[in-house]
Amino acid sequence: MDYKFADIVDIPAIQELMESLWQASGIPVGIVDIEGRVLVATGWQEICTRFHRRNPETEQLCRESDAFLQHQLRINGISDQSGSVEYKCKNGMIDIAVPIVIEGRHLASLFLGQFFYQPPDEVVFREQARVYGFDEAAYLQALKRVPIFTRQKVLNMLDYHRRLVDLMAQTGVQKIEWLEAQAALRESEERFRSVFESAAAPMAILSPEGKLLQVNPATCQLFDLSMQELLGLQVDDLLHPDDRGRNRPGYQELLSGTRQAVSFEKRYRRRDGSTVWGHATLAAVRNAAGELLYLVALMQDITESKHREQELVHREAFEALLTGISTRFVELPARETDLGIDQALEDLGRLVGVDRSYVFLFSGDGALMDNSHEWCAESIVPQKENLRRIASSELAWALQKTLDRQILYVPSVAELPAEAATEQAHWQSQGIQSLVTVPILIAGQAAGFLGFDAVRAEMRWDEQDIDLLQTIGNLFGNAIERQRTEKAQQESERKLATLMHNLPGMAYRCRNDQDWTMLFVSEGCRALTGYRVEDLLDNREISYAALIHPEDREYAWQQVQIALGLKRPFQLEYRIRTATGVERWVWEQGMGVFDQDGELLGIEGFISDITEHQKALETLRLSDRMKTEFVKTVAHEIRTPLTAILGFSELVLTNVGITSQERQESLRYIYERSLLLAEMVDDMLDIARIESGAPLSLKIAPCSVADIFQQMEFFLKSQVSLHPLEIKLAAEATLLQVDKGKMAQVLENLLCNAVKFSAPKSLVRIEGGLVDGAYQILVVDQGIGMTPEQVDKVFDKFYRADASDTAAAGVGLGMSIVKHIVEGHGGSVRVESELQRGTRVSFTIPLKRCLSNYHA
Repeated sequence: MDYKFADIVDIPAIQELMESLWQASGIPVGIVDIEGRVLVATGWQEICTRFHRRNPETEQLCRESDAFLQHQLRINGISDQSGSVEYKCKNGMIDIAVPIVIEGRHLASLFLGQFFYQPPDEVVFREQARVYGFDEAAYLQALKRVPIFTRQKVLNMLDYHRRLVDLMAQTGVQKIEWLEAQAALRESEERFRSVFESAAAPMAILSPEGKLLQVNPATCQLFDLSMQELLGLQVDDLLHPDDRGRNRPGYQELLSGTRQAVSFEKRYRRRDGSTVWGHATLAAVRNAAGELLYLVALMQDITESKHREQELVHREAFEALLTGISTRFVELPARETDLGIDQALEDLGRLVGVDRSYVFLFSGDGALMDNSHEWCAESIVPQKENLRRIASSELAWALQKTLDRQILYVPSVAELPAEAATEQAHWQSQGIQSLVTVPILIAGQAAGFLGFDAVRAEMRWDEQDIDLLQTIGNLFGNAIERQRTEKAQQESERKLATLMHNLPGMAYRCRNDQDWTMLFVSEGCRALTGYRVEDLLDNREISYAALIHPEDREYAWQQVQIALGLKRPFQLEYRIRTATGVERWVWEQGMGVFDQDGELLGIEGFISDITEHQKALETLRLSDRMKTEFVKTVAHEIRTPLTAILGFSELVLTNVGITSQERQESLRYIYERSLLLAEMVDDMLDIARIESGAPLSLKIAPCSVADIFQQMEFFLKSQVSLHPLEIKLAAEATLLQVDKGKMAQVLENLLCNAVKFSAPKSLVRIEGGLVDGAYQILVVDQGIGMTPEQVDKVFDKFYRADASDTAAAGVGLGMSIVKHIVEGHGGSVRVESELQRGTRVSFTIPLKRCLSNYHA
């Protein structure tokens, strides 16, 4: 990403930090980006601001020095914080430039300077004062205030700044206030050296035995003792009891002349019993004979420096922990985030010395909060299980800070204001005396807070520690957000996988090429095509295009291309051939995936098997055709007898020129035609009842086979004139549980078909006998027969093998009714036929059965 330093750091915060550093150390510090813009600029040493930068000649020298440092960084190829450029400016002082490199890019440079490695040559600066017209006394006084560092100290200082820049880069340059603490430590050390070299520092003249012979006012001020009270005391009288006797070997070397000076740090007691740290330097003063006359002691109060040093150690540990937590969260799998938070709470709690550290997270609507994570020091009672589903409204005063993304710092719970009475009671019930909470932000909104409790005693946190805690809170927020995002993604992927696995078809993403090269296919491809997922991906075994029926490939390609050209979804139906060669109809819907520039990236869609649907449609179409034929046939079949009935009825009614015999024959004809119409209506009513799902109305009673044929005697005799009948019934006394009338209807239908589709006078045989626990009746003719395809459809409603106008009469319901009647009795029907060779129709009625499929 092409970013500038000012885009990714809080410049005002750095400016404020650098100002604090300048006020503490007196060393000018600046940050300049690679384009030469000064982003941060703090004050310079007085010798620069009052003298060098105000004189045109010396000011030009300063500019040349700045330009030289920038130039050196570039030409030397220094590309990370480990390098630097050091330069003695043309006005005589040391400047150092350090590159600021973030994510491998040199974005800016940090400048610091105006110090010496050795005490300056005063003669040189007197000459500069003369040449440039400076007030010599004021100029030299300013010179004395310029700090002097050893090279090691400078290296330490550089190391500090490099680590600061590293931390900014690692944590997003969000909090850098810790620089102030480091600067404060250096300020202490610089002040110590400055005071060490000036008469304003505590100084004393000691006897060889260590008695105070003379002290200066600064010494009196340091110990809060008068000169009279100090004189005559032994140095040990001022030391902390634990420090007396320390450094004896060095002191003895000083007395013996082995060493000319010794330095040490010790604790001293003031009048009020308080302790101060002092850095003392003892130098031996001898006469010309080498005899020891007295010792000169120069001491600096380094109490603050010691505290700062301790704070620095603490800060470095804190920052190291911060870096470790950040690294840990980055490296931890999202599923282990909770373990990472628990460990971080323990590490933080031990480092800052609190009794309890914890995390609270809000519910989705913010109405409730849960203590999700907790660490407690030894002997501190955990509260996590007691702080579940707490109503946020109960702690509204405190939580408002979190919701406003602010830190809540309560140094003393006992001193909370009246409006926080509820919070005070809540916290005191847990024994909390002090606490601090920082918001945990997710997507810029408070999702909870990170908290620290002091239970055994009140506790104070400094501002820098609290700021670093805020950084920890941000790390927690990032980790929790990553965990939630991964959980949501896993759940989404699980749902998608479940959906894809259970979808009755194949989801896909493919290229828009002639092979329809698959980039993704769901598991449904195996059920749809017979091929595995890996077979279709990238055309490894076969391309999807190869599965499309050859007659449909061009159609499918053209339809998809038209839709893609219009950037519209597409839907189409076509045939495929599976891995086993089975032909299937599929329905595909999809659409193109385009980038922001409108370029086609691929196609996504879904393909489902509609073979059964197509079969159903074909069946429906066939049924519609058959119904149409049925209506036409019924109309024809009804019209013929109805016309005859109307004609003979009119003849009888008009009674014009007919004899009594003719009238009787007319009435008989009308009666016979009416019976035919009644049979046709009965057939249609039976079919209607079957279509509605209602059982056949059967009147079951014991009946012998002979009884069934006896009731058909008139019908059989009427057929003999047309076709010779051969009836062979074995075991005709066998009793069956049947509807005798329906059995007669079955036999009449079968015999009518046999007669209807047979040549005149051809033989029709009827046979009966016991077969495998059932009684079987067989009707055999020598008629026109049927093809296998016609046999397959013979029981279909409205089906007529010959539907032409010259075909035999009938509406195509007889065989369907036969099948339902026989099956209603628990039996079965079988048809065997050969074209031009005749037809055999047999049906069986079980002797013992459970009559569950009829209605009595």
